[in-house]
Order: sequence, then C-alpha cells, then structure tokens
Amino acid sequence: MLRLNEEQRRTWSVALNGSGTRLAASSMGGLTRVWDLPSGQKLWERQAHEGRVRSMAFDGSGSLLLTGGGDGTARLWRFPDGEKVGELSHETSWVRAVALDASGTRIALGCGPGVIYVHDIAGGKGVAELHGHGGRVLVIGFTADPDVLISAAADGTIRSWSLTGQKQLAEVRVDASLQAAALDASNGIVLAASAAGTMAIRIPTARTTE
Repeated sequence: MLRLNEEQRRTWSVALNGSGTRLAASSMGGLTRVWDLPSGQKLWERQAHEGRVRSMAFDGSGSLLLTGGGDGTARLWRFPDGEKVGELSHETSWVRAVALDASGTRIALGCGPGVIYVHDIAGGKGVAELHGHGGRVLVIGFTADPDVLISAAADGTIRSWSLTGQKQLAEVRVDASLQAAALDASNGIVLAASAAGTMAIRIPTARTTE
C-alpha cells in the first residue's frame, strides 16, 4: 500500500489516469502533485490554483491534466513537462467539477449553482452551455459518443445531455440530495451516494433525431 500526500492537512481532490499509472492529488491550498504508480515516485508539483482545487481529470492518454479551482479558473497541464497549456475563467462562480474527453480536445466544467460549460481546447471556443441542475455539479463525464455528456448534482438528479442540441436527453431523480458521485461514462453508469444510501444507476444516453 502506498501512502501519498500525508504531509498535507487535507487532500481535497484526486484523479487517476485511464491506465492506472498516474495519480494526481491536491491540497486545500491549491498545491497539486502527480505520482507514478505503482512506484510512488513524485513526477510533478505545482501551485495549480489559489485556494482549493475542487476537481481534476486526465485525458485518455494521461498526457493532459485538467484542474478546476475555487478561484473560478480551469487550467490544463501537459505531461511529462507539466507546462500549463491552457486556462479558462468563470470568475463569477467556482469550478466545482471538470472532465476531459478521451481525445483531449474538449473540456466540460460544472460551475456555480449547476451550469455546465463545454469548450473546445483549441482556442477555448464555447461548444455548449447546459442549464437544468438546481445544485452544485458533483461529477461530469463524456461518454463514448463525443456528443453526449453525463452529470450528477446535489439537487438529487443524474442527467444525460446532447451537446449539439444543447438539451437534456434523460433524467433520473434520486430520493434524497446527492452527497457524492462517481461515473463510468463509457457505460452510462453513475455510483451515487445520498441520505438514502449508495446505488448504481444507468442513465440513458441514446440520442433521438434532432
């Protein structure tokens, strides 16, 4: 068993790349580190944000790391050099959840009280702005279909979205307010933890003709 980041008072967010060879963790103060697995060798350390890093995500190759902070910014870091290669700002609200698509060409940000923004990485152009959640976004993820996104929020709902149509495809409502969630977007499965207990939920992701 590896014990990492122990000297930090609190680990605020973690992310694992798809092959399980890199682990990222952040502290309350925005310090972010990446380790090699299984060796535990520290590969990178950076003050990624001022304040908490609320969420992190790797792309499919593990060569890009996206971080979202309480300072209202999302920042993109490239490995192995750890250089910052992009930044988007939503200064009026915290970036609470982030996702990178498998190809590393699009990012999704769950901000403020529940709005989801999707951007192309090249140039930062907005692709979609999704409204519907009435509470903070806990987790978001791109599915195998690059036009479909899944999200879960503290309003007790799990939703799938069409990016092209900028509309909701499906919604599953949990009995109680969600406290935490994890996502297997490739299969449309969300593991949701609430006052009602923990459950695995499959959300429909099929698109109808738009």
